[in-house]
Amino acid sequence: MPDVRPPLGHGFVSLAGPAESVRGGASVGGIAVEADETMPDMGDAPQDGFPNDPALRQEWVRQHNLVYAGLIAIGTIMVQPFLSDLSTSVDPAGKVCVLSFAVAIPLLAALVMLSWQETFRRRIVDSRVVGVTRWVAQLSALGGVISGFWHIWWGAGVAVLVSGALALCVFSTGYVRVEWPESAEAD
Repeated sequence: MPDVRPPLGHGFVSLAGPAESVRGGASVGGIAVEADETMPDMGDAPQDGFPNDPALRQEWVRQHNLVYAGLIAIGTIMVQPFLSDLSTSVDPAGKVCVLSFAVAIPLLAALVMLSWQETFRRRIVDSRVVGVTRWVAQLSALGGVISGFWHIWWGAGVAVLVSGALALCVFSTGYVRVEWPESAEAD
């Protein structure tokens, strides 16, 4: 039987800390698992820009999954009126909404599946392709939301754009203050 295990050291950053290393093999549910020696040793230093806190990396995967699934749901709901009433012509904002979600939904679905794989393997993918895909999918979904509200009324599109920017600032400020309280005290 051919070995179908994915390579461990190529494009992944381990979610497991040093104490949870699988180097040398292990038994999972009574099944012997042999570890690939190419798996990177996390040690005490961050690798590839990812912090060496396994709980933080797992939380990132959970948050990414929540964002992707939420954007898929929002896209499905916002595109439905355009698909159910094909008898009327769609204005440019409506076309942008449909096109944006046509790009975003498949990419977000792939990212949800990848997040599940990251959770299963307890590693985060460290790949430029995945990073670019995350940006394209999320920006496309954002464009779809803004243009969908713009289709209803331009003021609603501006409002969702402004409130989204404000929400990003609030989350970023809160994140920094929770994760690095010593830097927040210096402010």
